[in-house]
Amino acid sequence: MKYSKPAILLLFFVAPLYAEENIQKLDDMIISTPFVESREDSAHPMTVLSGDELRTKVGSTLGEMLQNELGIANQSFGSGVGIPVIRGQSGSRVKVMQNSLSNNDVSSLSPDHATGVDPIIAERIEILRGPSTLLYGSGAMGGMVNVIDNRIPEKKFDKIIGGAGEQRYDSATDETSSALKLEGGKGHFAYHVDGFYRDAGNTRVDGMSIDETAVRKQDPSFNSIDKLQNTDGFIDNTQNRARGGSVGMSMVGDNGLIGAAINQNEKNYGIPVDGKGDAPVHIEMRQTKYDFKSQLNSPFAFAEKLKLKFGYTDYQHTEFEGHVAGTTFLNQSYESRLELEHLPFLKNNKGVLGFQSTNSQFQALDSAGSIVPKSDINTYGIFNVESLKVGNVTYEIGGRTESTTINPEGRNEVSYIPLSGSASALWQISHTHQVNLAFTHSQRAPQIQELFSNGFHDATHSYELGNVNLKKELSNNLDFGYRFDASWMQTDINLFYNRISNYIYQQRLASQLFNADTEAFVASTYYCAGCFPLLH
Repeated sequence: MKYSKPAILLLFFVAPLYAEENIQKLDDMIISTPFVESREDSAHPMTVLSGDELRTKVGSTLGEMLQNELGIANQSFGSGVGIPVIRGQSGSRVKVMQNSLSNNDVSSLSPDHATGVDPIIAERIEILRGPSTLLYGSGAMGGMVNVIDNRIPEKKFDKIIGGAGEQRYDSATDETSSALKLEGGKGHFAYHVDGFYRDAGNTRVDGMSIDETAVRKQDPSFNSIDKLQNTDGFIDNTQNRARGGSVGMSMVGDNGLIGAAINQNEKNYGIPVDGKGDAPVHIEMRQTKYDFKSQLNSPFAFAEKLKLKFGYTDYQHTEFEGHVAGTTFLNQSYESRLELEHLPFLKNNKGVLGFQSTNSQFQALDSAGSIVPKSDINTYGIFNVESLKVGNVTYEIGGRTESTTINPEGRNEVSYIPLSGSASALWQISHTHQVNLAFTHSQRAPQIQELFSNGFHDATHSYELGNVNLKKELSNNLDFGYRFDASWMQTDINLFYNRISNYIYQQRLASQLFNADTEAFVASTYYCAGCFPLLH
């Protein structure tokens, strides 16, 4: 399927309500790394988007926005869904975060699930690969995307009110999108308010939307249909609409900060039709997040900073076939994160100790019952990263231990203990040449749907069956990088090698199909319009 490129992309920026003079461009400081450092001082492969570069690349989805960055592609399921694919990995192997906390939606469970993060509200995006991902979880073998929107301000403002607005139009989907941000403060008090609205129609394409020959070859159930319902020039049922906003405030002083925010995000998007003539499927998503953040500077003798973050997420999305509700996904999640940045034990040494916990209650159900049983999922992790600079070489070593327990209703509890570690070195050969080498061993526990799924998924038109006997994934990753940075040219080269054991993936069962009319499994040679693939 070939998408048309936008013939028109209009951007209109409202100038800030305040101005600053004598602005000096500094090195990009990486917030997502163990220590707030410049990109030039980091041994980790990363990409940073901010400022004008970020604004010109903003798309309808996070995957669309990042798809032109090196090593990143877009996993699209219509214009309303776009998930970043990093180093060929997606789903649970790419962690999407907001302000260094997990987004806690269900976008990693299936390719038709949109992420709860809308890129139009981002102030900067950091994409990390390799060792740095262990700070936030053991399963992000592909990489990590941290969307930072400053909803809890970390600095004082010298104006009571300031802000900016943005208006966009994209002719490929007839999309209009609007965003507005206001922030400011007085004394130690700071606030942030933002909001956005997006409305898009069907995606325009060159020619027919469905390649009928390829579809019939891939899925034999289509051979029972003489003529598929196809469209010329556009992909039917790919319209989408989204809106959301945040309100946050904080108190900022020399001794640290404390703040809180609330965020609401709603999205209604269609799933491209498959041509069988079934009622079109659309998804209505709602997500509410409550965030809390605090930081103490020099709280006690051996500590430089103590940071605490806490978030609660209430997520729900329902898949409608026509006007009839089908599969519903529910997830309520609490996440906390404590980081202690200690004073140097040795000369030129830095280190971070941390604890992270995620406690969720997840369920997927339809009118017939649970597709994934209601489950309590508890994950606890501790991590440590230490850095030591010797001459022109900076060494870094880190480790993470997790405990993951899934307790489903009516089923036996399962538990895993992923262990991960990394080591890296950065050699600053000269002020223009830099070489880095890193090794990471990481382990990923199976996700709940990979273990316990047992039911028909409306949006993907497939019957999904889990396997409770799955083991941990084991990944070994080697990274080599070279950076040349001069006044006349900048070059980054990064090579990586991944070897993964016990790789978990969804595959189609060749011998059987699911007959939705009789709710029974039939042989793959049985042709019927109501027959769908069985995935396991």
